[in-house]
Amino acid sequence: MGTTAAIIAARLGSSRLPNKALADINGHPMLWHVVNRARRIPGVDQVVVATSFSAADQRLISWCQREGIPVYRGGAHENDVLGRYFDVATQLGADTIVRLTGDCPCFMPEIGTGVLRALIEQDASYASNVENDRYIDGFDCEALTMELLEQSHYKALKPAEREHVTLWARKHAKKKADYVPDVVLPKVKLSVDTLEELDLVRAMFADLGDDFGLAEVLAWCEKREAKDDAAKDA
Repeated sequence: MGTTAAIIAARLGSSRLPNKALADINGHPMLWHVVNRARRIPGVDQVVVATSFSAADQRLISWCQREGIPVYRGGAHENDVLGRYFDVATQLGADTIVRLTGDCPCFMPEIGTGVLRALIEQDASYASNVENDRYIDGFDCEALTMELLEQSHYKALKPAEREHVTLWARKHAKKKADYVPDVVLPKVKLSVDTLEELDLVRAMFADLGDDFGLAEVLAWCEKREAKDDAAKDA
């Protein structure tokens, strides 16, 4: 499959929770957790951060540089996330792209491994774990070929297709692969868009540390749900 790059989109200009990519979780910025988890996906040759040309993202770039994390700017404007992925993937010379986002600090490397394996083994141009009901918001992972990303970049013209990277690709991929975990996942949101969700994730990391896996997450969610149910009944 040539060179595989995990590209993590991150910006500091979130309207709902500004600067969330650098929000502290268990002693490290949120983005640090995503990068380190992405590095544990077998078959990924490079892990980089993609951000915009906005002056507001310079602090994010400076942090990445201090941490030795490759960071690139791209996209015609702040909401052109598809263009950003294409620009960065082109600079990297990537043949396969694993798409992650900087607001998913609980991302599971085993999920990424399954998605990438599905793409390769099924000879697909697009694979993901987000199009089935065994899915946790916060474990999001997509993989696609550079050919499909390039087609998307030049043919996707609607604003929504530019902002949501794979919207066009999902509709037009010649062959798609779906990765379905072999366990039942709880209905919980572990991506971070609000302060309440940040507090939830911080609580998980405080209990489990930095190096937890899927089994630990499932047990933690089950225990928390039982505690919440008990509180309601009290």
